[in-house]
Order: sequence, then C-alpha cells, then structure tokens
Amino acid sequence: IGYARFSIPQYKETNAYLQKIEIEKPYRKEGLGTYLLNCCEYTILKKNPNVAKIKSVLWDNQEDIFVQKFFKSNNYFIKESERCVYDDGESIYDILPIEKNIGKDKN
Repeated sequence: IGYARFSIPQYKETNAYLQKIEIEKPYRKEGLGTYLLNCCEYTILKKNPNVAKIKSVLWDNQEDIFVQKFFKSNNYFIKESERCVYDDGESIYDILPIEKNIGKDKN
C-alpha cells in the first residue's frame, strides 16, 4: 500500500531526513500517509530523543496540490523563500525544502 524511508541521525546529529514517502494512488486521501508518517516519526524520536528536526525536499509538479497540503497538515513548514526549479525539457518541478520541528534544537 505504501512506504516511507527516513535516515536515522548519526552520533550528535540533530536532524533526521525524510527521504521518501509514497502511498499507492487507490489508497491516498484515506489517512494512511499521515498514519505512516506519524509512526515513522515516533520511531525516530523513540530511538533518538536528541533529534530536533525532520528535513526533506518536496518535488512539486503543480498537478496535484494535495502534496503541499499533506505536508502542511502534518506540521511541516515549507520554505517558500528557498524554492528552486527543476526543468529537464520534459518535466518541470518546483523543489521546496520542508522541515518539521520535533524537539529542542541543540545547536
């Protein structure tokens, strides 16, 4: 149905990284992505209580505004000021850094 991949923070690192989350199309918008994301975030927090933030990069093709809404509804901050564009001649994506504060910043 879906999967999520996070990097586990290394020694003294305060950031975890969401590498990918995907739910198969027939199962989207049913709360499964939020459930999966929350389970993974809890696991990261449980294993490493020093983690302050989860960071990632959102590739937005502007065809499905649900992607940004999904991360915003899960308390991720979209860094609009750091927006970049990827254009390979066939596809155009807005690249948006996102992050979520989940603990006290150690820096």
